[in-house]
Amino acid sequence: MTKDELSMVGFEIVAYSGDARSTLLSLLKEMRAGNFENVEEKLKEADENINLAHQSQTKILQQEARGEDMEMGFIFIHGQDQSVIFCGQFNTCPSVPLPTPAFALV
Repeated sequence: MTKDELSMVGFEIVAYSGDARSTLLSLLKEMRAGNFENVEEKLKEADENINLAHQSQTKILQQEARGEDMEMGFIFIHGQDQSVIFCGQFNTCPSVPLPTPAFALV
């Protein structure tokens, strides 16, 4: 895989991870305001994007495991970094205080 091809995969990872992060940050903002209407939809959307980022990573891992030489560039490393940051931020979400939805009080 050429450096340019690997850079494109890096851009994919940045885009998918960024979309997932943006979706969840928007959802947290809505939930803090007491809006719980779109929770499942937004969680599904974020999950789909992070799965796409993971598929891009897996493609590279498989090619490297087959012995294919790869010239890493900053863009691919940035993509990996964004993916790790996303996972780190949202693995701590249970500690973020949110208002209790009305249906949970029943």
